[in-house]
Amino acid sequence: MAAADPDQVQVESPMPAGEGEEGIPPGCWILTESREFIGRVFSFLPAKTLNTCSRVCQVWRLEADRVLSRRKDIGWVTLGRKEAEEFVDKPRSLGFDDELGPFGVHLNTCLNSIGSIPRLAIVFSECQYPSEFQTLQCDYERTSGHSRKKTVKMIHSRLPTDCQIVGLRVNGTIGCQRNLSPAGESEGQMGSACVLLPEINFRRTCHTDGPRPDPVYRPDTKCFLVFSPGGLHNTSARMIKQLQQHMYTEHGCLPVIAGGIVKQVWIEPSPSSSSSRYKKVECSILSFYGPNVNAASVLLGRSITTRDAARRKMLELKKAGLSEKRSLAFMFSCIGRGREFYDEPDVESEVFHELFPKTPLIGFFGGGEYGCDNLTCGKVITDTDDGIRNNGSHQKGLAQSLTCVICLLSFG
Repeated sequence: MAAADPDQVQVESPMPAGEGEEGIPPGCWILTESREFIGRVFSFLPAKTLNTCSRVCQVWRLEADRVLSRRKDIGWVTLGRKEAEEFVDKPRSLGFDDELGPFGVHLNTCLNSIGSIPRLAIVFSECQYPSEFQTLQCDYERTSGHSRKKTVKMIHSRLPTDCQIVGLRVNGTIGCQRNLSPAGESEGQMGSACVLLPEINFRRTCHTDGPRPDPVYRPDTKCFLVFSPGGLHNTSARMIKQLQQHMYTEHGCLPVIAGGIVKQVWIEPSPSSSSSRYKKVECSILSFYGPNVNAASVLLGRSITTRDAARRKMLELKKAGLSEKRSLAFMFSCIGRGREFYDEPDVESEVFHELFPKTPLIGFFGGGEYGCDNLTCGKVITDTDDGIRNNGSHQKGLAQSLTCVICLLSFG
């Protein structure tokens, strides 16, 4: 923190002997004695700077903790098609010498400026090896798993030690820039996207020996994000069907279930884990719960092939009435959609931003999608409820292909 301005703090002599440390102007003690002043200053500082300030003294630590406890900022980092295309021809022209290339530069900038401490990082990337982040080109000759593990560690090393991470290697990425304008849907341009979530009610579950419904899922769970490698009709698809039935039968609700088929799921072991080994993950599930959490989803089916049709469908999500102030949207689209499907680029992401200009959008292109129309918004439902009739039934199929699933997740 900068030293006090002498023009603002008028001090003519040091503190008298016996009344404090010799040579320290009395005006400086306002920095450790006035909680109101400290809180006002701290309110303008990013989380990383507050973390440094908290080590000065107990008063600063308590005030930094108080400021951070009130923040629930969502951060996001994207290297989309528009920017990736600039670096394919001359990737180092702008001096990006970070190990993770321009994506790493953006990640560092976000971590230095975000107001909250990230507790969960979800990374979607077409890149598998560190060299691909730097050149934005595939390195097919490198097949060693060592490089992949190094990439995971490189990302996680920049995050707080207690931040959980879910990393997904995908066929393409969808995201937005810091000003919330579309970053360009990346379909083979080696794009990357990351969302950083603060201290919220979430739970990460990883299945390594065959996924199964987890009986400890809370009745107030509003959303499940499901990611798995392999085919569309694998054990994960059967598991989420059972999960949907379990939540309806046991708790009378239909939480949003959304996600898709990816190339690879990798999980960095948590700091508290006794093992540092990387295990094969067949399915990763993120559940979000609590009274301040809500979610809704829509499915853009095969018949939606124009921009106007996509807008009409997304208007249904708009009419769900969820708060857009502290919200995040996930878009999981089939690799068969995109530029060739619509005969123009960025249709689905641009339409979303037209309707939700204040909501960040993150997602990927995959080999299949999980999701359906679900506008029940977390309420308890019955067999005669409109929410059930609009969804068809509580046995609504969740495994899709050549579709786009949009999930709006609200935290306030």
